[in-house]
Amino acid sequence: MVGETGENLVFVLGLPRSGTTLLCALLSGHEEVCCPPEPWVMLALESLGSTNPGHPADAQVIGRAFRDFTGGGAPTPALRRFAAELYNHRLKKSGRSVMVDKTPRYYHVLPFIDRLFPRAKYVWLQRDPFDVAASYQKTWGIDLAEKALRDPGDPASLDLLVGLPTLEDFAAERPDRVHALRYEDLVARPERTLAGVYAFLGLEAAPVPERPAQALFEFKSAPVGDKKILETSGVHRDSVGAGLRTLSEGQVGAIYEAVGAGSLRSMGYASCVETLRERGLDEPDEGATNDRREEAARRLEERWSRVDSASD
Repeated sequence: MVGETGENLVFVLGLPRSGTTLLCALLSGHEEVCCPPEPWVMLALESLGSTNPGHPADAQVIGRAFRDFTGGGAPTPALRRFAAELYNHRLKKSGRSVMVDKTPRYYHVLPFIDRLFPRAKYVWLQRDPFDVAASYQKTWGIDLAEKALRDPGDPASLDLLVGLPTLEDFAAERPDRVHALRYEDLVARPERTLAGVYAFLGLEAAPVPERPAQALFEFKSAPVGDKKILETSGVHRDSVGAGLRTLSEGQVGAIYEAVGAGSLRSMGYASCVETLRERGLDEPDEGATNDRREEAARRLEERWSRVDSASD
């Protein structure tokens, strides 16, 4: 069961469209692991006291009264117990012992999660950012390159411009609690890659499920989560390299500038940098990459301020 400081609690981190649903399906094949469809519970909990401005009881009164009553916000022990109770309720139903919460946009509230559960563990699934962009386009019809270039405050842009560097920094600061793996290794060598995850979690290794989607029967009726996994018959490498094969030169250049060569190398994608050099693309200026990220961070602060002001 999940302890109050995060024992037996695991958060899967990764950008949307990075393969986290597949990882969740594979982990769900372990008899001790419960990995339900994206809970989003920590995002909701972090916003406790922030109310939709259309609330008929008056959002501003609710916000002010809540903060006054709690002395500024719900105390950490209360939030911790509440979240642990939610996780343990689901664990009890599943008959398993380790809860895995796979919600890609948790990068928005990582300090909050870390404060509540200082002993929780994290599994960060990295993926070639160009393949992530190709998946955004194929699955959701979102041109991530155009979004990052023209609208840095869009949620999809924030994934790339804020989410990626946030995950990099978080992992670098907690090497003993964050296990990083690459999507490409997961689909090429699933048994070996999962064995590394299980060892990090202190679990015995388990066979790779032949049909991962069978472990995710809840996804069919869940309002969130990647339903494409239900059509997947097994682990495959079909989408590896799709970004550099299918994106236009303009899209590739925009994604390259948003991510930067340094991040590609640090995540193990130095081969992408070499491939792009061979295609005639110079490494983007670090200053330009930082400027894009800073503008996205500023837009994110504006979004948070609007949330806060609705309850002020």
